[in-house]
Amino acid sequence: MFARLAPNKPPKGTETLEINIKGKETFSLGECKYSVLAVKQTIRSEAGEMRDEFTALYAPDLQAVVARRYDEGTSAESVVGYELIKPLPN
Repeated sequence: MFARLAPNKPPKGTETLEINIKGKETFSLGECKYSVLAVKQTIRSEAGEMRDEFTALYAPDLQAVVARRYDEGTSAESVVGYELIKPLPN
């Protein structure tokens, strides 16, 4: 359970985060391909109502989520992610 915090606002109750590792897959980022873990995340309200659900694609090599997949398995499925990663300037 967790409570979402916002500046100058009290929390509106607690939520539950369910995490399920679905498996491994490959994700292309620019010209590179990364092995990623597909992690399904579901957020529910105190009453058990689903508030959000998506699959995060986590790249262990980058130690970061590189994309999120919404409405998985439906005709509305979409992937929102990075298109390119560049090194930081010195």
